[in-house]
Amino acid sequence: EPAQMIEDLFRMLEASDANFTKGLAEFEAKSGLNVRADLARPLGGEIVLAVDGPVLPQPSWKLVLEVYDQVRFQAAIEKMVELANRESKQAGALKLEKAPAGGYVLRGIRPGVEAHYVHVDGYLVAAPSRALVDRALQIRKSGATLLRSPRFAALMPRDSQPYFSGLFYHDLGAVLGPLLGALGQGKAAQAGAPSLMLLYGGPDRIQLAGTGSFLGMSLADLLALHGPKVKRR
Repeated sequence: EPAQMIEDLFRMLEASDANFTKGLAEFEAKSGLNVRADLARPLGGEIVLAVDGPVLPQPSWKLVLEVYDQVRFQAAIEKMVELANRESKQAGALKLEKAPAGGYVLRGIRPGVEAHYVHVDGYLVAAPSRALVDRALQIRKSGATLLRSPRFAALMPRDSQPYFSGLFYHDLGAVLGPLLGALGQGKAAQAGAPSLMLLYGGPDRIQLAGTGSFLGMSLADLLALHGPKVKRR
């Protein structure tokens, strides 16, 4: 729950920084935003960040947020753009554009680090280019989702709980193939193989379940330095 996460984060910051509350109040007065009400409460619990496509020269990132109150969240984005322009030494440094696109309103923030996004079916879908936003919508419409991927389904732990709080999945072989080739055939195949890590949030702990490896390192290898108990599945 983003609203609860913000409350927990603010409590931690208030305990460690005596000036945090004052600084937050100054930011909200300057921007016209209420961080809790305008940025956190409009969001739902589904958040996805992915890289799906080339990494260079521009990463093909995608961000998907579940948004309960799209009007309020869009207004918050516009206020942040206005604040960035007021604080910038260059007048009108950022422009918030919008245009119709297949029944949706496509918005873009440029120049600099570009971001294009649409509000659709209760979600905000963002990417660095209009083409990637369009592709994301087409893939969803076609039904070719991650849950229907045989490579993804094959990595799901068979004895895991039916619901999980988060996941990390990669299939980097095609993207990093030329770089991994320098490791040698055996290590390259292991490092580039798909991997899935599931996170289960509990009242007092987070449990992990993993299949495969990340760049050749297993879940146990990644956590070994911190000494947690790793349950193998």
